[in-house]
Amino acid sequence: MILWRRMSGARPEVSGPCRPGTGRNSPNTRSTPARCLTAWLPRTGRCLSPRSMGRWFVWLSLRPKQATRLIGASDTAGRRMPGWQNQKRGRDCLDAGKGSVMNKFRIIQVGSSGWGESWLQFIHESPDWELAGLVSRGGDQLRAAQEKWNIPAQRVFDSLEKALAAPGDVVLIAAPHHLHVPMARQALAAGRNVLIEKPLSDNFDEARALADFARGCKGRAWVSQNYRYREGLWRLHRSLAEGRLGRLISIRLNFRRAGKNKPGPWAQEWRRQQWSFLLNELVIHHFDMCRFLSGNDAEWIFCDAWKHPWNESAGPESAAAVIRFNDGWTLDFDGHARTIGGPTTEFGGDWLVQTDHGCALWNGGDVEWSPVQGEESELADAEGFPGFDRAGVLNELAAAIQGKPTRVLPTLEDNLRSLAMVFAAIHSAQEGRVVKMSELLTPPGSM
Repeated sequence: MILWRRMSGARPEVSGPCRPGTGRNSPNTRSTPARCLTAWLPRTGRCLSPRSMGRWFVWLSLRPKQATRLIGASDTAGRRMPGWQNQKRGRDCLDAGKGSVMNKFRIIQVGSSGWGESWLQFIHESPDWELAGLVSRGGDQLRAAQEKWNIPAQRVFDSLEKALAAPGDVVLIAAPHHLHVPMARQALAAGRNVLIEKPLSDNFDEARALADFARGCKGRAWVSQNYRYREGLWRLHRSLAEGRLGRLISIRLNFRRAGKNKPGPWAQEWRRQQWSFLLNELVIHHFDMCRFLSGNDAEWIFCDAWKHPWNESAGPESAAAVIRFNDGWTLDFDGHARTIGGPTTEFGGDWLVQTDHGCALWNGGDVEWSPVQGEESELADAEGFPGFDRAGVLNELAAAIQGKPTRVLPTLEDNLRSLAMVFAAIHSAQEGRVVKMSELLTPPGSM
């Protein structure tokens, strides 16, 4: 029992739904050394048979330091666990609860390629969800997905209509953007819950009409904004909400990604039909993160945008925007989707958050907080963080369909305000003027 005592005393602190033994219908994962070991050693990439489990017990009981390192122990609540520098963070979080749910929720996914293919891994590794159906046009990518994730033919459908005849708790729409609204309408009309990938739509009027339609439906709708699910952003959000950092004054957000420097075919032809890859598809992340971080909505936007000679889209792929929020603070946004040479940022961008108590720097990893002289303020820890990326989305979605409160997952109505910022920026860039949010959010005929 030496191993069990050391392991139970050094078990990592995992916040929220990721903590082992707290899932729906979950057994007590801390009741035996075997369950504890199987809950945490998968993070090492090892699969243990019963025979090798015994050998591990003997080896680790004589080497408590190695046991602690392999299990990823931390005696500080909220401390980042090893391996949480990339998308494996969310999968580690899911692995920690694997096997803790007897009856999983069922999800029907629309789209098997591109971003949809990456969703399949999160669903496959989730302790709360299983794939009930996959809607796809077929082809090599579908066959590869079936083989990789062992998806039986009877769970593959060539239309959403056919898939809706099968049981499912939620329909996940990870299709091209112009299909989001009609497919969401179809699923809602069938009484299903819906999770829609961002951006909600490439047409704001259609998105607003969908929100009106959803109010009269039995099912509920949410939007997956996976960049909300970042530990650093969560800590900043908590810190500002609790008043630890003072009053928010401004945010300087820099986003820069490299692209091709000569014309050529797009991987997805439908993307060529967008006016701007940057404005139509990418800035929704940054605008939505600002809303989540601050708890405020935008009042007006001024955006200037320009096109480089090597850009293939009809519109600009570089933009500078000034956005005033209703609590009086200002966002200074500088974004470039297809640059040549020079430094690049992560897709979440580089952030400088200025308050009247100091300044925070964040680029997707740890947050650096520099208080003004004489201040003793400090950042909140990561308590309550629901999980990284779509692991966090799935954790909160499982809670939401049970009627439980969620802290991060945006409803359709909430996301409409982030999408309105996108189209306000587009109108501003096209018309060369300040655009007030009320111009988009006020229903037609009510002004």
